[in-house]
Amino acid sequence: MSSPLSGADALRQADRLGLPVGAAELPAVRELVTEILDTIGALPAPEPGPASGRPTRSPTTADDPLNAVTLWTDAEPTGSGPLDGVRVAVKDCIAVSGVPMTAGSALLAGFRPDADSTVVARLRAAGARIVATTRMDELGLAAGGDSGLGGPVRNPFDHARTAGGSSSGCAAALHYDAVDVAVGADQGGSVRVPAAWCGVFGLKPTHGLVPATGSLGIDHTVDHLGPMARTTADLARVLDVLAGPDGADPRQRDLPPPSGYSRAVADAPADLAGVRFGVVRECVAGAEPDVRAAFEDVLTGLTKLGATVVIVDLPELAAAGALCFGTTVEGTAALLAAGGNGYQWRGRYWPELAQGIAQGWRDGAGQLGTAAKAVVLAGAYLQEAYRGEWYARAQNARARLEQGYVRALTGVDALLSPTTPGLPHTVSAPSDAARVRRGWAVLTNTAPANVTGLPALSMPLAQSGGLPVGVMLTGRHFDEGRLLAISAVCEREIGVRPGSSPPRP
Repeated sequence: MSSPLSGADALRQADRLGLPVGAAELPAVRELVTEILDTIGALPAPEPGPASGRPTRSPTTADDPLNAVTLWTDAEPTGSGPLDGVRVAVKDCIAVSGVPMTAGSALLAGFRPDADSTVVARLRAAGARIVATTRMDELGLAAGGDSGLGGPVRNPFDHARTAGGSSSGCAAALHYDAVDVAVGADQGGSVRVPAAWCGVFGLKPTHGLVPATGSLGIDHTVDHLGPMARTTADLARVLDVLAGPDGADPRQRDLPPPSGYSRAVADAPADLAGVRFGVVRECVAGAEPDVRAAFEDVLTGLTKLGATVVIVDLPELAAAGALCFGTTVEGTAALLAAGGNGYQWRGRYWPELAQGIAQGWRDGAGQLGTAAKAVVLAGAYLQEAYRGEWYARAQNARARLEQGYVRALTGVDALLSPTTPGLPHTVSAPSDAARVRRGWAVLTNTAPANVTGLPALSMPLAQSGGLPVGVMLTGRHFDEGRLLAISAVCEREIGVRPGSSPPRP
């Protein structure tokens, strides 16, 4: 920052911006820009991180047959509490101090966070041990479970299929005896899709309930972190520890007082008498026949438990795809351009991440995959050509979808739909473009909850041909306790499907 700005540098930046700078004004502009950069260069350096990294171990086919794990590690507890002895896997976009973090991309090869994310710090303080970081779709930009660094994550029920994504490794690793619970990230369904395809429970909490500080996201308005587990009770135990403000995350505002999620599960009623579910017509109609049949079997089971099931219409979902792309495509390009931090918010920034992204962009941007390149190029085009107009339109258009959900939730306790419209993808795909398209299409039913910020929980209550089929609950803001109580009843009375889990290594 202390080097004087050359005339060529100034003109290159001006040309990139489409900003004419005349020969007569160039000396003054150069002089002032240099002064600005010198002043900024006086900012203090970040606090130094640990002198060395935490010990890690690469997975083997013996201890990771599903290709779910990026690195095995051992981040020991820093305290004692409700998660004593619990072994946790975290998605590879969530910082664990001293452990390399790639976000499923060669872009971050060599990046090693020097501090725990808030969720990891809370887990360790509550007695948990972080034992693994897990594979994911590159930068969280698809949900097929097959676009990340290290190759596809295999479905535990059929190794010729994928685990879903983008928190693919988290869901698959729950089929290992070495992992008790996991924490994933969800920007369009990335917790719930792999939970559905791997036959586990996955919760995307209300936007902001769980701090995302110390994780790499896509856009602050859709970023969520959430627990994944083999039981509803474990979801609740983890959420009890993770929820609440950390004072550093701009996504957290107007949070209610902490709720006892484990207590809600423990107090779950014997049946669903008095509970009303709204089945979202559009989500069921768009599902493949096998998924629809499995979902309807669950509806029959719910009514036998005393629940009332009504059909609700949500025509606003027709615009959800445009809303999601309009928000996340330009948002992702802007976030990466800003070193994964973004601009103009108060909270704790992550300069080391920005440094890592900048270095990775210089050294390995060409190694980005098809989905990432398409998203970044589309977002950059929109920024250059329209200066944020379409992003602004998408953000403002949220209100109509939010109002649709308010109407659909009127008179019911929760909405019901298949988590995904189809069964797990085969690992093979006819082309790169087809692989990316199917990795986006799987988000049809899940992404609207990210746009609206509503809590949504995928339950493994159904099956088709030996493959899990997820059933998704969507509730009102901060209604996680109710969703977890309903899930606990369903788990106990309907059971987890498929009933027999594949062998765990």
